Amino acid sequence: MNESVNEQEIDLKRLFNALKHNWILIVAITLVLAIIGFLATYFLIDPEYQAMAQAVVDVGSTANPTLTIDGNYIDVSSIADSKNFVPLFELILKSSSCLDPVVDELKAEGYDDITYKKLLEIVQIASVNNTQVLSITVTHTDKDLALNILNKIYSRAPQILDKTLPNGSFVTIDNPRYVNEGEPVSPSIIKNTAICAVIGFVLIVAVVIIREIFNTTIKDESDIEKYLGLPIIGKIPKMDTKGGFKNGH
Repeated sequence: MNESVNEQEIDLKRLFNALKHNWILIVAITLVLAIIGFLATYFLIDPEYQAMAQAVVDVGSTANPTLTIDGNYIDVSSIADSKNFVPLFELILKSSSCLDPVVDELKAEGYDDITYKKLLEIVQIASVNNTQVLSITVTHTDKDLALNILNKIYSRAPQILDKTLPNGSFVTIDNPRYVNEGEPVSPSIIKNTAICAVIGFVLIVAVVIIREIFNTTIKDESDIEKYLGLPIIGKIPKMDTKGGFKNGH
């Protein structure tokens, strides 16, 4: 039992000494990966901007209302309250009947690459914490375009709600505005740099440990006893250049 514990202590000591011996390499690799992460984030990844608006949706009276989503008639008379209506209103705002006119307006302004499918990728419409508060968010690498798209969608929302539920209301909480005061919301240079640094550190430490585990080089008398099973009967000291003795084999 004691022998097993001693062997574990020796192995841990060897691994620690290996890490200590290679600390310069570990620090260097960590810094190199961190620098790579910083440069890649700064120069290769386009920053993304976000624009957001929020409003409270109230269905009002729902006596025999019907609505149409992409040509499909839906009866909403069974909706109990405004909170239950918000997920349905999300689908309406994401439908082609709502977004296609926005696409046409953008194409008229020169944004020929904007399509209905593209809008679905960059526009997020959802209720806030499962309430009757509706949030519309647009994310794009073009800061001005993000706010432009949001304004077009948001301005249509009250009209669409009025056509769907004439007695409903659309009350603005936050007017269309930039998130993060107009600064990019992604990527995070600090976060990506830190992640790359951690990856570099973990990789080089793993390499050092694995190399040490599979290293069968005899370093001292304890290794002879461990790997060869031979007892040490004596040591021959090394001679230094001045004719004296120093510790060694």
